[in-house]
Amino acid sequence: MKAILSHPALYQAYQNVGGFFGARVRAVADYLTLCSGMRIIDIGCGPGYILRHLPRGIDYVGFDIDQAYIEHARRSFGHLGKFHCRYFDAAAASEFAGADIVMISSVQLLVLGLIGEYVGRTYIQSKNRPLFMISHIHRRPRLPRRLPYDPAPSRSDSEKSPSKASRVSSDVEEQAQLVNESSR
Repeated sequence: MKAILSHPALYQAYQNVGGFFGARVRAVADYLTLCSGMRIIDIGCGPGYILRHLPRGIDYVGFDIDQAYIEHARRSFGHLGKFHCRYFDAAAASEFAGADIVMISSVQLLVLGLIGEYVGRTYIQSKNRPLFMISHIHRRPRLPRRLPYDPAPSRSDSEKSPSKASRVSSDVEEQAQLVNESSR
């Protein structure tokens, strides 16, 4: 199955037949108000077919770690957005800060925990506060309990309690251990 899904067109056909892509399109239509000029970051963009269902004139930036998917997306939809074959990490969070919408789909849980930390940084650095849409999370031993940002900490700095960001880092480390243990 993994070999079949490594081909972008077959992956998209699987997404369509399984109803996963249709569910994503419906979620975007039902829950997001999109208009020209908005910046959208799509983490786990796959071969980029979601662009067929987004309004023209948006500033779309897609991220995926599968080179074949990104090459397909660039060939098919490069005129509508930009695609990067890389992890959405701290550097990407800084480079692409200022999104109106951050869509996260079809990512593994461990990666989601790390992405959450970087997206949290993006949220703090942004003048506008982006809306997040998360779907299709794989391998769920446990989701992080906290987001890694707190624009208004409730405790004074004089108290020696850990920050939310450090607690999230602990959650992500604990999550990584669970994923590693379950894959043995």
